[in-house]
Amino acid sequence: MKMNLIIKDEYPVIRVGLSRLIKNHGCRKVLSCASITETRDAVLGAPAPVDLLIFGMHQDEVRDIGKLITTANIHWKGNGLRVLVLSELYEFLYAPLCISAGAKGFVSMHENHRMILSAVKAVSLNGIFVNPLLESHPIIQCAAGKSGLDG
Repeated sequence: MKMNLIIKDEYPVIRVGLSRLIKNHGCRKVLSCASITETRDAVLGAPAPVDLLIFGMHQDEVRDIGKLITTANIHWKGNGLRVLVLSELYEFLYAPLCISAGAKGFVSMHENHRMILSAVKAVSLNGIFVNPLLESHPIIQCAAGKSGLDG
C-alpha cells in the first residue's frame, strides 16, 4: 500500500496504534490529526489529493464527514476524498449513514487488524468496504452501483 493518508481520531492511542499498523504494511506517509478542524486544514493544505482519510468517528460526527468530503471535492475540483470510517459505534446503524454521507467504507474498531487492513486496502483502491453482513443493505448497494434503486 504505497499511499499517503491522514488519520483523524481524538484519542492519541488510536492514532499511534493505527499509524504503526499501517506503516508496517508499506504506507509512505501517515499524518495524524486530533480534531475535525485540524483534519480539514491538513486535507486542504496537502499539495495533492490525500489518498485516504481514516476518520475515527465518535458520537455526532456523521455531519462532519459529509461536510469534509464536500469541501475537499470542491477544493480538489471533484478529485474526491476517499474516507474510511473507523468507529466503535453500532455499525448496522452508522455504516449506512456514513456511506450515504459520502464515505467509501466503515469498519468497527472492534475488528481484528486483518479486517482493518482489508478495509484500508479496499477503500484505497476505490472500492467500498463494510462488514460483509451489511453488503445487502440498500444504501450500500446503491453506493456500490449494484442496485436498480439508483435515480
